[in-house]
Amino acid sequence: MIGCACSAKALLPAGTKLDYAAIESRSTGNFTEWEGRTIFVFENGQHWQVANADSYYAPAIKNPPVKVAPASFGGSWLTITGVSQCVRVMSVGAGK
Repeated sequence: MIGCACSAKALLPAGTKLDYAAIESRSTGNFTEWEGRTIFVFENGQHWQVANADSYYAPAIKNPPVKVAPASFGGSWLTITGVSQCVRVMSVGAGK
C-alpha cells in the first residue's frame, strides 16, 4: 500500500487509538548515505527528513525499495533495502 503525506485536523474523544500504516516506495536516484537532516525523496512524491544527527555511509544502491513504519512513542522509522541500519525520520511533505 502506498500512502500520502497529508495534514489534517480532527477532534477525537480522549483515549481514541490511532493506527498508522507503513508506506512503501522507492528512493529516487542513488542512495549512498544519510547525515543529520538529510531529505529522502521517494518515487511516490513524498519527502522524509532524518530526524536526528545520525549518519550512515554505504556503497551506492540505485533506487532502493524503502519502507517507512510508525515508531513507538511517535515518529517513523525508515528502512532501506540493502542497508543494515534504519533511521528515524519525519515527513516533510511532497514535492512540487
